Order: sequence, then structure tokens, then C-alpha cells
Amino acid sequence: MTDNIIKSIREATQLTQAELAERFNIPVKTIQSWESGIRKPADYIPEMMIKICQLESELALLRRGRE
Repeated sequence: MTDNIIKSIREATQLTQAELAERFNIPVKTIQSWESGIRKPADYIPEMMIKICQLESELALLRRGRE
């Protein structure tokens, strides 16, 4: 994982810090601390975020296919 994986995830999903925080129920200050390098998330957190975003994308594709 890169040093700024949280920011990479956020940018890939086109979310603001506030939107990412809300989606994953994480305080905005924590997201800001991770992105600025003040704190580092546990390794499982970015992995979990990536998997959830991938699943959401797959579900959206399936739903569109049913329309």
C-alpha cells in the first residue's frame, strides 16, 4: 500500500473527506490526520475500504443490468 492510500481511495471514489468519513462512519479529523501523515490507519482499514468500494461498484453494475 502506498503512504497515502486513504487519499488515493478517496480520490478514486471521487469523495470529499467529509463524504468518505460519513460513508465509513469515521470522524473527518481522523481522515484528515491519515491523509496528512499525522496518523496511520491500521492496515486492515484501507483494505476494508477498497473491498467495500469494489462490492458497491459490482452491485451497481448488477442493478443496472437488471433495468
